[in-house]
Amino acid sequence: MRAFLFVKFEMLKPLNFKVGFTLLELMIVILVLGVLAATVLPKSFDNSGVDGRVFQQQLISLLRLQQTKAMQQTDHNCHRVFFTSSRFGVTFNGSGNEDCTETSLPNDYSQVSAGYNVSHYGLSASDVSNSSASISLSAGFTNAIYFNSSGCPVSSAGASCSTSDVLVTISDLETYSLCIESQGYIHEGACY
Repeated sequence: MRAFLFVKFEMLKPLNFKVGFTLLELMIVILVLGVLAATVLPKSFDNSGVDGRVFQQQLISLLRLQQTKAMQQTDHNCHRVFFTSSRFGVTFNGSGNEDCTETSLPNDYSQVSAGYNVSHYGLSASDVSNSSASISLSAGFTNAIYFNSSGCPVSSAGASCSTSDVLVTISDLETYSLCIESQGYIHEGACY
């Protein structure tokens, strides 16, 4: 019985393995952390370069909204997106209605939002206050893109569809473009 207890006690002793990382594993972990620190962390402290991409996505949404409204609300022909060198949006008159005679964008869309998400109307002045992004349109379109009742992009209210595509370029740290094909298809990238 004594031998049995001795064997049983020996089986309960912890094995004498050394636990830890090898030098190679530690060096790989340090290398990976160094690469992450050099590439990911600087981007998390600054939004430069991100604005252009965000503005591109917001502009595509706004263009599609105005295009849909132009095809559905055919009672008037004021369906446009107005552009400045750094902003885009819908223009409104003093009573809060969309107006194609206005030549400037409101500083803040909250006064005209009527309960809607204000980002549906464009970029406010505060959205671009810390941004270096600039916006340009292709030839033939100076500061506005209108949509007619067929959903085609046109250079003035009520105009007929043309054969010209519209290229909008947003320049930040990188250049982002979007195209409105002559028949109304809106997509990221250059025109084909």
